[in-house]
Amino acid sequence: MSGDGHAVAVRLHNWEEQLIKEYLPPSTRGKKMAIQIRALAQYWLQDNAIDAAVLADWASGNVLDQRRDTSVPLDEFSNAERIALRDTCRQIVRETERRLRLGETLLASGRDPRKHGWKEIENLVWAIANIPFEEAYRDEVIGPQCREYARRIAELANTGPSGVNFSTCLPALAGLFLAPTPEYVLAIRVLLHLETGWSPEESRFLLREDVVHEGDKVRVKTTKRRANRVRWEHLPTSGGLNPGWKSGDLIIRAMNSMKFSHINTTEKSPFWVAGLVTYVRQPPEDYPGFSIRPVPFKAKARLKSLIERQNLQISEPHDMRRLRKTVKSIRAATLGTLHGSAGDDHSVEVFQGYYAPVTTVNTVAAHTVIRAQEKALRRALRGPTVVTKPATELVDCENLAMAQIAGEVANESDVEKELTLAGCSAPYSSPFAKDGSLCHAAPSLCLQCPNALVFKDHLPRLVAYETILKEIQKSLSPVVFDATYGEQNRNLQTILSLFGQEDLNRARTNPAPLHRSLGEMGTF
Repeated sequence: MSGDGHAVAVRLHNWEEQLIKEYLPPSTRGKKMAIQIRALAQYWLQDNAIDAAVLADWASGNVLDQRRDTSVPLDEFSNAERIALRDTCRQIVRETERRLRLGETLLASGRDPRKHGWKEIENLVWAIANIPFEEAYRDEVIGPQCREYARRIAELANTGPSGVNFSTCLPALAGLFLAPTPEYVLAIRVLLHLETGWSPEESRFLLREDVVHEGDKVRVKTTKRRANRVRWEHLPTSGGLNPGWKSGDLIIRAMNSMKFSHINTTEKSPFWVAGLVTYVRQPPEDYPGFSIRPVPFKAKARLKSLIERQNLQISEPHDMRRLRKTVKSIRAATLGTLHGSAGDDHSVEVFQGYYAPVTTVNTVAAHTVIRAQEKALRRALRGPTVVTKPATELVDCENLAMAQIAGEVANESDVEKELTLAGCSAPYSSPFAKDGSLCHAAPSLCLQCPNALVFKDHLPRLVAYETILKEIQKSLSPVVFDATYGEQNRNLQTILSLFGQEDLNRARTNPAPLHRSLGEMGTF
């Protein structure tokens, strides 16, 4: 190929037209192959630093087959929708917690209604919490004669069980002071997913024993059934007396609110337990209209029902999975890397195939933000500084910083030589770690670090790492390899080109042993 790549672009265009004729609907193979060849062309141009305007325009353009995919992945919620959901759910949580605090006061001041009467709200709350129901109490708690009493309780609670005729059922209203509603549980889960990015099943099937709260630390055992993966998550908390809105705080809020519910269920029961307004299949000891049960997460405990009840303007479908997509898109936009976007709960390939294609990151960042970032980053972070002389020749140079690093490299032990690809000018100020903490990114990220200083002494280690990258490249698709190791590989080739052929041949004849972390060695 030469020039602007016009000839190659024409050949590929003709090939794509032939694909459309060969793979007729309903087949989507032609469309997928066209998308793949465009991606490969983009990475090839980038890897070889070729500025071919025509071919680059073709590679970044749309495929000729404009038919929709066979299935359209869920899109994320917009930022305005995310904020609306967050603020609404926080208000539901605050209101429920206010009502439960009032319930604790009523319960503390309540007395046995069999002796002191049923017409005091605190006595009714005390009875539901302490006395099993008997048929002798029915006329006291349900029926037309209770209508005025029920109105007073509803005013105090400032709410009522939505969609249920509670005007003559006192336990259905008094229970609001003892246990949260399914809507509260759903609101907590929405907030939790917006903080963690979990899939819906990871929170839905939690058991009591899966949640451990010790001091200001919260650990949760999550399960992804489709991936057959179980792990313990350490959730952050605000650490104060009053829980905030971090993921660990939300679990603590839920545990505090469901205290009465948990007391009335077994340790092996589901974590999400609420007071349900029900008259069906009630145990004989339950008061009419109120039972403590696990939340079924259907009907009123679904996201769609919450959005409709709160009159929120949220785009459809009202699916909990979109919360995970929303968090992933935010991470991708703020972190700017595929590894950061994927996180530690699925692979880069899954992020690229399922999350990236339908998010704002793909439609905006892929064509505008990333290109602008690349130009800025090339100017700001050019990778290591290269000195083609041995470190021993620079130990006494006038540049004190250079002399110090050269002295450290010249005096490295055999073990130290296996752990690094370059000298370091600022090991406690790494772009890959928090300021003030020692960098542990060597040797994998030394070739992307502006703090790195390469001497001739490092050539045997560099050619060893070149061999490692070539082996990794065989096991990864071009897209994934370029996203993960592309910058390192390009910087490495640039560094090697600065040394003479004799030095390179000598280093390749006797490459140095190079240690890589167990996590990296186990990944590929």
